[in-house]
Amino acid sequence: MKADIDPREAALTSLAMTEGLEVMWLNGFDIDMVAISRVHLQRYLTTPL
Repeated sequence: MKADIDPREAALTSLAMTEGLEVMWLNGFDIDMVAISRVHLQRYLTTPL
């Protein structure tokens, strides 16, 4: 994890993002949850996924 990232904030924003994507998917939106999650999580990491 990058040094300037607050782990609690990273966890909360990641949970909110995945919950939001799930709600969108359940409502019929055609979204790539894996790709969006990968981009979001990559912002916190020092090496690529």
